Amino acid sequence: MLLAAFSFLSLLNPSTFAIVMVSLVAILWGIPGFGMNPALNSFLISLNPKQAQMVLSFSASALYLGIGLGAIVGGGVISVSSVNYVGLGSGFLVLITLVIFTFVNRAANKRKTKINTNAHNL
Repeated sequence: MLLAAFSFLSLLNPSTFAIVMVSLVAILWGIPGFGMNPALNSFLISLNPKQAQMVLSFSASALYLGIGLGAIVGGGVISVSSVNYVGLGSGFLVLITLVIFTFVNRAANKRKTKINTNAHNL
């Protein structure tokens, strides 16, 4: 929603209100966006402490891959339409990612439940 808000805010006429709103959205986007990396790294290390270096290198690689793909997609949006729609495009991709994550998470939980049930029955 915050990424899409950037596109809507670009439609405002330059004013003090626009500057305040863009600043507010940037802060609300930046805090979780940059603050989640330490928490994510701690979680990944807890999954397999013996392979912490490998896990963290894959996490960093995925982060940089996402940055690169974001630049490609953002450039594509700009070449097809205008910079005003980059936020909407980003928000749409985040929504798609959320849907995929939800389905994968549900499938993993069902599989985990099935494995635990089978192990309990033995």
